[in-house]
Amino acid sequence: MSARENQRQKLLTRRAALLAGGQAVLGGALAVRMYQLQILEKDKYAVMAEENRINMRLLAPPRGKILDRFGVALADNRPNYRVVVVPEQAGNLDGTVAAIGNQSDLGGDGADRSGDARAARRHDRAGTDP
Repeated sequence: MSARENQRQKLLTRRAALLAGGQAVLGGALAVRMYQLQILEKDKYAVMAEENRINMRLLAPPRGKILDRFGVALADNRPNYRVVVVPEQAGNLDGTVAAIGNQSDLGGDGADRSGDARAARRHDRAGTDP
């Protein structure tokens, strides 16, 4: 090998070593960042994910009032709400239903309907009529 080829080989080896070192540094930085996000900050992101699970949106009504020829409303827009209670998460289901009834305009009527539905489900599971 001539001196020129030997110098060229050293230069190529040096460049390859620099590229490999740069890749190792970037890979290490990526691994450290992934460790930081997934292990050290997991609680922060778990809370953010839980808060992001519930999405509240105001929806505009698809239409306005429908009136007959005398100006009497045939169809009107009223607020409509749905409350979903997971019994396993509610703890005291009757107390939760009563608290929701106190906060809304349902009063006792809504609570009675949900109680009847629960009783009907219990009887359906048992194979008896309510």
